[in-house]
Amino acid sequence: MSSAGLGGTEVRLRPPAPHWEPPPTSDSGRVRQLTEALRLPEPVCALLSIRGRSSVEEAKRFLRPRMEQLSDSTLLADGLIAANRIAKAITDDEKIFIHGDYDVDGICATALLTKWVRSLGGSVRPFVPHRVRDGYDFSENGLAEA
Repeated sequence: MSSAGLGGTEVRLRPPAPHWEPPPTSDSGRVRQLTEALRLPEPVCALLSIRGRSSVEEAKRFLRPRMEQLSDSTLLADGLIAANRIAKAITDDEKIFIHGDYDVDGICATALLTKWVRSLGGSVRPFVPHRVRDGYDFSENGLAEA
């Protein structure tokens, strides 16, 4: 690639050399320790190690979190208002409509929230839109389902 520079001098422009970083590696001793202690496949323990969960206790906390480890939902914008509204709906035996999403995290979130509300005695109607028929986001079809 070239271009005319100042005073008509030709300047050669080169793209920057590609920068490649090798993937992080895991400590084989720690991976073996995790594999034995947690009884998990070696590749899973290697991922835990690479991602900074290299002690058995750190890995256990990550894989089996306790409720007190979760972030405070009241710190979310209107989190307390939402929590109170869900509690009122459960107490008053109102039906709760959970509108999910069709991607993996949307389906999982819908299932988890549905299971949690039902465990508290709530009446839930989960809905995951069809990608083609219902489109993305809350639509007229989602409203009709509600």
